[in-house]
Amino acid sequence: MKRLFGALTAFCIGLAGMVLLAPPAHACSCAGSPSVESSVFGTPVVFIGTAGPSELNDNERLTPFSVDKVLSGDVAEKVAMRTWGPLDSCGEPRWATNPSGNPEVVLAYAAEDAGPNTFDDGSVCARVPTVKELEELLGAELEAPSGSGTIAALISVRNRWANLMALDSTGAVVSWGAGSSTGSLQTCADTNTHVVEFDWERAQLRDLTTMDVVATASLKGRSPEDVGAVCTLGASPALTIVDRADLGDTVVWSSTDALKLDGVAVEVITDDNDGGTSVQLRNADGAVKPLAENLGWMGAQMLAMTDGPEVDPVTPPAPELVAPGDGEPEGPDTTDGPDTTDGPDTTDGPDTTDGPDTTSGPDDGAAPDPDDGAAPDPDDIDRDDEVAADDDDDSGSGPWVLLGVVGLAALALAVVALVLARRRSGRPA
Repeated sequence: MKRLFGALTAFCIGLAGMVLLAPPAHACSCAGSPSVESSVFGTPVVFIGTAGPSELNDNERLTPFSVDKVLSGDVAEKVAMRTWGPLDSCGEPRWATNPSGNPEVVLAYAAEDAGPNTFDDGSVCARVPTVKELEELLGAELEAPSGSGTIAALISVRNRWANLMALDSTGAVVSWGAGSSTGSLQTCADTNTHVVEFDWERAQLRDLTTMDVVATASLKGRSPEDVGAVCTLGASPALTIVDRADLGDTVVWSSTDALKLDGVAVEVITDDNDGGTSVQLRNADGAVKPLAENLGWMGAQMLAMTDGPEVDPVTPPAPELVAPGDGEPEGPDTTDGPDTTDGPDTTDGPDTTDGPDTTSGPDDGAAPDPDDGAAPDPDDIDRDDEVAADDDDDSGSGPWVLLGVVGLAALALAVVALVLARRRSGRPA
């Protein structure tokens, strides 16, 4: 009986240890079918490189890359790509387990916990193009603006390398803005010349008169649903991230509700079958003209601009592939194999399950009235500098699994104790 008791105890302790020490599984749940455009221009780091043999240690795989060309991000000539080995529920990209030896397109996120030249795989819930497809995409052109004059509406939408579409009162495109953000929009208090654009990682301030991004700010892990921004203009533009509730009615937020312009409505249409989104114009006679199609899960947000600024048409050129930066990786040594002595924190990998929530926001599509109140003073706002908990649907699975193991261990011990008690009392077990 003592041997049985010891065996059960060892089994329970070992099972609990496996749960506690196992690295987190990365859930793979994607909404809609991503396009090449949204995948390439919606990912912060994109480069063309050739993979070398990878090293797997403690379920963390590091694959060295020799970089040929860089489309976006700060990328050196030699970098390391981090994946999560066989425990990655989404599966690893082919270059991690069977490199082709040829240049290929890589989508990535900066792995801030592992050094500036180590990146996390960004191919999950994305469509990675071939080198030829990327070159063809960069060789395409944006539709030249056909509108003119005053901006009447803004649409946060992915169209090749543009992420913001400005329309005049007839629904014609006045200007384009380039960038990666394709989430919600927020006006700046007391001005109609700037707008704030959000995605799930950061906010950026755009000057609508030039369509240039003049400032950015990190959301520090907080949900874009919960935050807003105080705009500081002038010689040194800046954004201060605050609780959304602190802004009150001093700003106006975008929504997916239809916008009414002069004799035309702008509508966001979602395909219930694949989750894809498109934007269209509907005339008074019911005729429909597409503005943007096949947007995937990125969606679209719209914001009306009353007395918007008068602008000249802007068509941003396509981004160019450039040579990588100088320097060797400061992260793991990819020559002799990754250094995993201390092991990076594998809980901070990029959140690839939940894209930005572009459905929320007030239904009020009107532009802000400067008389409704001044912008809050950044010094008077209580900011939450702590990183919010991850909203991943699987983020709470670990504690429940551990609780179940502990419960099973307690039950096993109780059964053993009952058997011992019966034996001692002389009754059959």
